[in-house]
Formats: sequence, C-alpha cells, structure tokens
Amino acid sequence: MTTIAYRDGYVAADSASWKGDVLMGYVNKIHEVSEGVVFVGCGVLHEVRSMVESYESRTPFPELKDATVVQFNPNKRIMEYGSEGYAFLCDHKTYMAWGSGSQLALGAMAAGATAEEAVKAAVKHDAFTAGKVKVVKVW
Repeated sequence: MTTIAYRDGYVAADSASWKGDVLMGYVNKIHEVSEGVVFVGCGVLHEVRSMVESYESRTPFPELKDATVVQFNPNKRIMEYGSEGYAFLCDHKTYMAWGSGSQLALGAMAAGATAEEAVKAAVKHDAFTAGKVKVVKVW
C-alpha cells in the first residue's frame, strides 16, 4: 500500500510500511542503484528488495507474486515488473502513478501537480499512503 508518482524526470513515493491494515513503520521505497538505475516498488517489501538485490548482484530477477516494481533507466526507458512478468512501459511519458493512491496522484498531476505534490495529495486522501515523501530525479 503505497503511492508512487512519476512526472517530468522525477519519481516520488511515500514511506509507510503496512502489514494488512496496520502501519508497521516507515521505509525507503526508492532505491538508487549503480549505473543511474532507479527502482521503486509497491506491495510486499521483501519482493521489492529482492528485485533490487538481484539487479545489483546480476542474478535473475525473482518471480513477483504480490509486488509491482518499476525500473527507471538512464536511457529514459521505464520497465514495470509484477506478477504477470514485465512490461516495457515507454521511452517517456508526461506522468504515471502506481499503488493504492495512484488514481489520486494521477488526478493531481492532471491538474498540474508535480510528482511530489501528487504523492502528498495521496497522503492526505488515501488511507494507505502515509509518512514522508521522498523524491529522486531519475533523468
């Protein structure tokens, strides 16, 4: 349960970590790895971390059952991984969002919000988006 927003070269995410309906604490959901690659994920935390670790160790990506992981590459390609495998999303889009607050974030960005502002809107209005918002420039 997360909100991730991308707009104009920036990705933003909340920091809440949930177990069911219980807020367990706060974590970093944006992972900057080598070669300018950025991973961000929503869903089961250990599945997201396994993807990042696999990339860093150059081992095959694990199967995802309950997570969505988005990979931002320096060539401006966005890859989305989930339970159905992976999909090449685009070379570049104006804005995109994932997670429980994605519809709120998309609406905010349609009205002109930045990625950070969109996630902050979801923090206010989505029951499962909370905590500090981290923003990273992906390109």
